[in-house]
Amino acid sequence: MKREDRLDDVRSFERVITLNENTRLNLIVSDIIEDLKVEGQVERKASDTEGDTDPVLVDVSYSLKLDWKVSAVSLSSSVKYNDKGDTYDDLNFSTKVDWKGDLVNVSGEYQFTKVYSEEIEENRKLNLKFSMKF
Repeated sequence: MKREDRLDDVRSFERVITLNENTRLNLIVSDIIEDLKVEGQVERKASDTEGDTDPVLVDVSYSLKLDWKVSAVSLSSSVKYNDKGDTYDDLNFSTKVDWKGDLVNVSGEYQFTKVYSEEIEENRKLNLKFSMKF
């Protein structure tokens, strides 16, 4: 069986080219102070469709994370800021502290989110836990 396609049969042709770019930079520093780990990250995402009137979409996020453990206490914190260009920006912060004893465990976690757009939204959450072994 032989198949032949002819250019004469094509009535219309449309080509859409979309360009996407992702760039990420990570920096990790650990054990400058015993059991301390600091991690930073910058990430950029961009996309554009050739020939459309919309501008290039560019999102940039910046984050910092800290983990530290000293004997029975551990601390973990992170903050991340997302720049969504013309649409909105948001900020996320969380921290968690744990203390583990022989009979008692105590932990606390705090989360904060703020969205910057035409209307600013804020959300906060606090969790406290206490457990005891008998």
